[in-house]
Amino acid sequence: YGVSFYAGVEEYERQSKTSALLNDAFNGTAGLTYVYGPVSVGAQTWYSDAGAADGIHYSAEGVSIAFAVNDNLSISYAEIDETEEANIDGTSDVTAKMDNINIAYSMGSMAIKAQHSSTDDQGFVKTATSDRTEVSLSLAF
Repeated sequence: YGVSFYAGVEEYERQSKTSALLNDAFNGTAGLTYVYGPVSVGAQTWYSDAGAADGIHYSAEGVSIAFAVNDNLSISYAEIDETEEANIDGTSDVTAKMDNINIAYSMGSMAIKAQHSSTDDQGFVKTATSDRTEVSLSLAF
Protein backbone atom coordinates (compact mmCIF):
# COMPACT_ATOMS: atom_id res chain seq x y z
CA TYR A 1 0.00 0.00 0.00
CA GLY A 2 1.14 3.56 -0.59
CA VAL A 3 2.96 5.74 -3.07
CA SER A 4 6.29 5.09 -4.77
CA PHE A 5 8.18 7.75 -6.72
CA TYR A 6 11.14 7.23 -9.03
CA ALA A 7 13.26 9.39 -11.30
CA GLY A 8 16.36 9.00 -13.41
CA VAL A 9 18.61 11.17 -15.55
CA GLU A 10 21.35 10.31 -18.00
CA GLU A 11 23.56 12.80 -19.75
CA TYR A 12 26.68 12.05 -21.68
CA GLU A 13 29.17 14.24 -23.41
CA ARG A 14 30.29 13.22 -26.87
CA GLN A 15 34.05 12.99 -27.15
CA SER A 16 33.84 12.60 -30.92
CA LYS A 17 31.27 14.53 -32.93
CA THR A 18 30.13 12.84 -36.13
CA SER A 19 27.96 14.53 -38.72
CA ALA A 20 24.84 12.72 -37.43
CA LEU A 21 25.48 13.19 -33.70
CA LEU A 22 26.75 16.70 -33.02
CA ASN A 23 25.47 17.40 -29.54
CA ASP A 24 25.58 15.80 -26.13
CA ALA A 25 22.74 13.40 -25.33
CA PHE A 26 20.21 13.62 -22.49
CA ASN A 27 17.54 11.22 -21.23
CA GLY A 28 15.28 11.65 -18.23
CA THR A 29 12.28 9.97 -16.65
CA ALA A 30 10.06 10.35 -13.60
CA GLY A 31 7.04 8.45 -12.44
CA LEU A 32 4.94 7.33 -9.54
CA THR A 33 2.74 4.44 -8.57
CA TYR A 34 -0.04 4.28 -6.01
CA VAL A 35 -1.32 0.99 -4.65
CA TYR A 36 -4.43 0.63 -2.54
CA GLY A 37 -5.72 -2.87 -1.98
CA PRO A 38 -6.30 -4.60 -5.31
CA VAL A 39 -5.91 -1.38 -7.35
CA SER A 40 -2.62 -0.08 -8.68
CA VAL A 41 -2.34 3.24 -10.58
CA GLY A 42 0.78 4.59 -12.26
CA ALA A 43 1.98 7.57 -14.26
CA GLN A 44 5.29 8.24 -15.97
CA THR A 45 6.87 10.89 -18.16
CA TRP A 46 10.13 10.71 -20.08
CA TYR A 47 12.27 12.76 -22.42
CA SER A 48 15.01 11.67 -24.81
CA ASP A 49 17.40 13.78 -26.90
CA ALA A 50 20.08 11.73 -28.67
CA GLY A 51 21.95 14.88 -29.71
CA ALA A 52 21.26 14.33 -33.39
CA ALA A 53 22.09 17.09 -35.84
CA ASP A 54 18.47 17.19 -37.04
CA GLY A 55 17.33 18.35 -33.58
CA ILE A 56 14.64 15.66 -33.24
CA HIS A 57 13.90 14.57 -29.70
CA TYR A 58 11.11 12.66 -27.97
CA SER A 59 8.86 13.18 -24.98
CA ALA A 60 6.10 11.00 -23.60
CA GLU A 61 3.52 10.58 -20.90
CA GLY A 62 1.91 7.34 -19.83
CA VAL A 63 -0.74 6.26 -17.34
CA SER A 64 -1.97 2.84 -16.27
CA ILE A 65 -4.39 1.17 -13.89
CA ALA A 66 -4.54 -2.46 -12.81
CA PHE A 67 -7.15 -4.27 -10.77
CA ALA A 68 -6.67 -7.67 -9.15
CA VAL A 69 -10.25 -8.95 -9.09
CA ASN A 70 -9.15 -11.93 -6.99
CA ASP A 71 -6.13 -14.23 -6.66
CA ASN A 72 -6.82 -15.67 -10.13
CA LEU A 73 -8.07 -12.77 -12.27
CA SER A 74 -6.50 -9.40 -13.09
CA ILE A 75 -7.33 -6.64 -15.56
CA SER A 76 -5.19 -3.67 -16.62
CA TYR A 77 -5.33 -0.69 -18.96
CA ALA A 78 -2.54 1.63 -20.12
CA GLU A 79 -2.23 4.69 -22.36
CA ILE A 80 0.92 6.30 -23.73
CA ASP A 81 1.31 9.46 -25.81
CA GLU A 82 4.81 9.79 -27.28
CA THR A 83 5.72 12.88 -29.29
CA GLU A 84 8.45 13.22 -31.88
CA GLU A 85 9.41 16.88 -31.50
CA ALA A 86 10.92 17.94 -34.80
CA ASN A 87 12.44 21.36 -34.00
CA ILE A 88 12.93 21.94 -37.72
CA ASP A 89 11.27 24.84 -39.55
CA GLY A 90 8.28 23.66 -41.57
CA THR A 91 8.06 20.29 -39.79
CA SER A 92 5.38 19.61 -37.23
CA ASP A 93 5.50 17.40 -34.17
CA VAL A 94 3.82 14.00 -34.42
CA THR A 95 2.27 12.24 -31.43
CA ALA A 96 1.83 8.48 -31.45
CA LYS A 97 -1.06 7.44 -29.19
CA MET A 98 -1.05 3.91 -27.83
CA ASP A 99 -3.51 2.11 -25.60
CA ASN A 100 -3.54 -1.43 -24.28
CA ILE A 101 -5.92 -3.61 -22.28
CA ASN A 102 -4.91 -6.89 -20.66
CA ILE A 103 -6.77 -9.63 -18.83
CA ALA A 104 -5.22 -12.67 -17.19
CA TYR A 105 -6.77 -15.67 -15.46
CA SER A 106 -4.84 -18.43 -13.75
CA MET A 107 -5.89 -21.60 -11.97
CA GLY A 108 -3.25 -23.98 -10.72
CA SER A 109 -0.77 -24.62 -13.50
CA MET A 110 -2.98 -23.11 -16.23
CA ALA A 111 -3.01 -19.48 -17.35
CA ILE A 112 -5.13 -17.77 -20.00
CA LYS A 113 -4.07 -14.29 -21.06
CA ALA A 114 -5.49 -11.85 -23.58
CA GLN A 115 -4.33 -8.41 -24.64
CA HIS A 116 -5.44 -5.86 -27.19
CA SER A 117 -3.39 -2.86 -28.23
CA SER A 118 -3.96 -0.10 -30.73
CA THR A 119 -1.73 2.69 -31.98
CA ASP A 120 -2.54 5.85 -33.89
CA ASP A 121 0.22 7.60 -35.88
CA GLN A 122 2.41 4.53 -35.45
CA GLY A 123 6.11 5.15 -36.01
CA PHE A 124 5.32 8.89 -35.94
CA VAL A 125 3.68 8.61 -39.37
CA LYS A 126 0.39 10.49 -39.50
CA THR A 127 -2.60 8.23 -40.27
CA ALA A 128 -0.55 5.03 -39.73
CA THR A 129 -2.51 2.78 -37.38
CA SER A 130 -2.04 -0.62 -35.84
CA ASP A 131 -4.35 -2.96 -33.93
CA ARG A 132 -3.19 -6.18 -32.34
CA THR A 133 -4.99 -8.82 -30.30
CA GLU A 134 -3.23 -11.76 -28.70
CA VAL A 135 -4.64 -14.67 -26.70
CA SER A 136 -2.40 -17.25 -25.05
CA LEU A 137 -2.88 -20.42 -23.04
CA SER A 138 -0.07 -21.87 -20.98
CA LEU A 139 -0.01 -25.17 -19.11
CA ALA A 140 2.68 -26.42 -16.75
CA PHE A 141 3.16 -30.16 -16.32
